[in-house]
Amino acid sequence: MSLRTSRRVVLRTTVAATALASAVLAPTAVAFADTTPSPSKTPSTCVAVKEASIGAGTTAVMTIAPSGPSVTFKDAGSGEVLPERLDRTHPNLPTDRFLAEILEPNGPAPKLRTNMEGGGHKASVKDFPKLPQGCSFTYATGSGGQTTVVPKGSVAAGAEYGRGGSDTALIAVGGAAGLGLLVLLRRRRAAAAGR
Repeated sequence: MSLRTSRRVVLRTTVAATALASAVLAPTAVAFADTTPSPSKTPSTCVAVKEASIGAGTTAVMTIAPSGPSVTFKDAGSGEVLPERLDRTHPNLPTDRFLAEILEPNGPAPKLRTNMEGGGHKASVKDFPKLPQGCSFTYATGSGGQTTVVPKGSVAAGAEYGRGGSDTALIAVGGAAGLGLLVLLRRRRAAAAGR
């Protein structure tokens, strides 16, 4: 077997191993994600609900309560509730789904940003309903002064704004596969040079 053929075999094996590891790790991460709604002990007078069409036949059911904002999604035609859910502690959907995130989930006036269309369509932003009068949040809303500086111009060129989700496992697997490939190629080169 020539060196060129063995490189192809090593590269194909590495790509296959990386794809397999990604296929195994991604569902595992989703399976262990906390998606169960917590039982609510909030009086119904302190809960406000608002429904809004977000496109592609989908309705967002936005709820605000003392525990914070939450969103469920349902099919606009049948009313069937979709499995995706957002709340204050889980404000983003995984990146393999449609774009949905709660902006300022710990703030006094959160917003829902969605994009069901993709392909260059602009995302829409909807306001959550206001917390009913006489009710207050059970957490610090951060309305007391810290601001976020958004870079502009050439400074913003490298700025990245995450959509949530974690690609840590995928990056680790890819890095390990790349390191394994590098070690294997160096050993083969050393062996070939020693002949």
